[in-house]
Amino acid sequence: MRKIVLAAALCSSFAFGVGGDDNSSIFKPETLKALNEQEAQKVPEDLAKNNFYLNINPKDIKELQEKDKTIKEHLDKFDGAILNYKPVIRPMMTNDEIQVHPYFSTTVLLPVGAKISYTDISIEPQVIKAEQNTILLRMKKDFEVGNLTVLYKIGEENYVLNIMLKRYDRALTDEKLSLVYSYQKLNVKSDLEVMSEYVRTYGKYPTEKVSYVWLDGITYRLIEDKKNGTLMFKDKKYLIDIGNAR
Repeated sequence: MRKIVLAAALCSSFAFGVGGDDNSSIFKPETLKALNEQEAQKVPEDLAKNNFYLNINPKDIKELQEKDKTIKEHLDKFDGAILNYKPVIRPMMTNDEIQVHPYFSTTVLLPVGAKISYTDISIEPQVIKAEQNTILLRMKKDFEVGNLTVLYKIGEENYVLNIMLKRYDRALTDEKLSLVYSYQKLNVKSDLEVMSEYVRTYGKYPTEKVSYVWLDGITYRLIEDKKNGTLMFKDKKYLIDIGNAR
């Protein structure tokens, strides 16, 4: 019996006696309070993180990844082969449509002698500057579509140019991204004159869905269009308009 009591006393001394001051300090009231405060501070942060991860929609993540991939692919494909640095000649007109891209500045040149009096754009650009007969434009990265209205004078005559702006997408067109558009006093050829010039130049009628011909400094597009075509040739309807460089 005495041996048992002695052994118990030794075990008790070993458990609470070795390093007694250091180990017992964690049980002091002030130490426990500090630990509780630290844990309490972590709780809102942990809850916020948990809520964030729980509320993530896998579909949204996939869409963001695909968008980043698409942007990277577009950036990688923008090289000299698809950029047209030469001015695209356009006749003076009231309405037009051009393609632009946020990674490049686009220059619009009005006829010689024109003076711009006012510009208005439907969506906030990254840069827009107008001086004399020149407009410099660069859109923001999230740009998709918008319109630019320009009021200008040549002598005492007032003119307006409304340009529909669309984001350039290489996957949707075989035309190059043109960086300079020059509007000049030119006579636009009739549909029949354009088709005749195409046949004279190539020795045949158009065989592609979209064909091109260059006439008096202007690039014309001949688009096979059953619904909107206005010119009938070889049982096909064609819509003829002004295009860009290929």
